[in-house]
Amino acid sequence: MVDACGENAVLFSKESRQQFISEFRWEFDINGTTEVFNDWNPTVNFPGLGTYYGRLLLNPNAVQCADTAFIEVNVYPGIDPSFEFVYDTCNAGPVSFTDLTVAGAGPGSIVSWDWDFGDNKQSQDPNPFHTYLIPGNFNVQLVVRDTNGCTGLASEPLPYYPIPELLVVAPSEFIGCVPASITFDNLSVPIDESYTLNWDFGDGGTSDEISPTYVYENIGTYTVSLEVISPLGCQTDTIWNNLITVLPSPIADFTYTPTQLSNLQPTAQFTDQSADAKIGAGRSAPQEFPLVRTRSTPSPTRACRSCSWWCSMKAAAPIPSRNYWT
Repeated sequence: MVDACGENAVLFSKESRQQFISEFRWEFDINGTTEVFNDWNPTVNFPGLGTYYGRLLLNPNAVQCADTAFIEVNVYPGIDPSFEFVYDTCNAGPVSFTDLTVAGAGPGSIVSWDWDFGDNKQSQDPNPFHTYLIPGNFNVQLVVRDTNGCTGLASEPLPYYPIPELLVVAPSEFIGCVPASITFDNLSVPIDESYTLNWDFGDGGTSDEISPTYVYENIGTYTVSLEVISPLGCQTDTIWNNLITVLPSPIADFTYTPTQLSNLQPTAQFTDQSADAKIGAGRSAPQEFPLVRTRSTPSPTRACRSCSWWCSMKAAAPIPSRNYWT
């Protein structure tokens, strides 16, 4: 059986092995008239919709090696598949798809819809909604099938480049010491390399990367801003006031007495001489502490650390020693 959808001209192909065929012919009953075709692969034009019968005769006059194949041809009305979609090109959200297919078999004759949204997602709803998680140019396809088994394919490009509903970056606050190296992790979606990004770090520095790393060389409080422009020209921006605080780094230093240890004076007294050192929450102040020299530490050293919030510096110095024997 052969089904033709929307096409009155039907191409037939003979798949019999030619080496055993000396004579053949195609016969079709078209409106009570038998039409004969002697081509290997004839094209038969049927006058309109309906069911037609025919046959392929192989070696019809031979006593042996003769055969006949009977053919039923159904000429059905065609399908004109199409669809439309609607979405906000600037704001991320679902896309609404509507089937506009015109079926020659009449209203209500479409029985199945197979949507492919171009992002490895599908639907069988007649008029679905779909949300894209990433931006891009997507090739959307719709395959429809009617009650006669006829199918139609429609395809449309869909450029999806909305701007993020909210610009989000991490960290949401930063307090650190100069020089401060900060990675601004852009958590906004949807964004990819096709978008234009304009960062302003508040000290004259800029960047066009999605998630840049920037170094603040001077102390101060800085306001950071970000502008995002989609490939379709949609724009959004956000300002984070006083997002970055850069503090001076402390200078760690200390003194100790005596300046030389010995077996007669094995204990040293340390005094913190650090500059710009502040004690942050949960931190202890530098201490003065003794150091007892032993034979396992003939040249001991002691470090004094000064902390200012997250800033730290360390000073270290060797302590000479000497043995006196009596």
